[in-house]
Amino acid sequence: MELSANLADPDFPPEEPIRTLLSKDYAKQRLKLIDWRTNNPDIRPGDLALSSQYLDFTKGLRASTFFGRGLVAHVSTANPTCSMTAGAVARAARALELTLHEGKTHACVEGPRFGTRAESLYLRNCGADLVGMTNVPEVFLACEAQLGYCTIAVATDYDSWLDDVQHHVSAAQVAKLFRGNLERVQQLIAYVVVDYTDDDTRPCRHTLAGAIMTPRERMTADQRALAERFAGPQRERFSGVAFRDGSAGAPVLEGAAAVFECFNRSRYDEGDHVIFVGEVEQCSHRAGVQPLIFHGGRYFSELPL
Repeated sequence: MELSANLADPDFPPEEPIRTLLSKDYAKQRLKLIDWRTNNPDIRPGDLALSSQYLDFTKGLRASTFFGRGLVAHVSTANPTCSMTAGAVARAARALELTLHEGKTHACVEGPRFGTRAESLYLRNCGADLVGMTNVPEVFLACEAQLGYCTIAVATDYDSWLDDVQHHVSAAQVAKLFRGNLERVQQLIAYVVVDYTDDDTRPCRHTLAGAIMTPRERMTADQRALAERFAGPQRERFSGVAFRDGSAGAPVLEGAAAVFECFNRSRYDEGDHVIFVGEVEQCSHRAGVQPLIFHGGRYFSELPL
């Protein structure tokens, strides 16, 4: 499980925490603490809430998917959060006698400005219990990555839907109330971590099942054909293949995602193989290109294919 707490930062790349978790084999769950504004009179400033649904009112400025670039997938986000982790948080809150509102709907707006009163009223009429600037598209990226996702929200204010301007949101009010609730939330999270057990039967572990639409045979076909060509036994590997001369004269394939040019430091005979150890002299990469990786008998891009 990976834990994080932050005030809203809409400029932080939403895919980075998910990429970080993907790089850690032990991390399969993200439990996040954030500040949100309440549009529900039953949720008072200082209360804690768990979201189960999201309304996306961002404007397409944030990276919203790991797919694309020739790989098509449609992941269900009907239930985007991990209900088992949410249940563990709810049990911990009851044990600690903390007020926790469960199953709430969060509306995520672009920010960084706070909303107008008309926007606040509109989101309230849309069924949003809470309003903030983070979690979207991070929650949907977690679904694509088959990671569990759960958010503990600290309600900091009434946004701007109330008539009394004294209750309208301000940055100073958000920071003060959020930081003033950190101690009890830390107690809650500590209780959850002790009680937490992972389970691969969770629905969030299988969101990619049947979601990838691009046939394996068509996935980055040019890269796959090259990979299989150079992995095979044929002798004329470079025949009919576009390449250029590298800095030291060795052939460099055109269209590669990255190139490492090395000189041979040493050579070892091992069974029926010869192992060459190279030292990198020059390297380069193409920005925005999705690599094709082969490991354990499977092809990978950013996610297993």
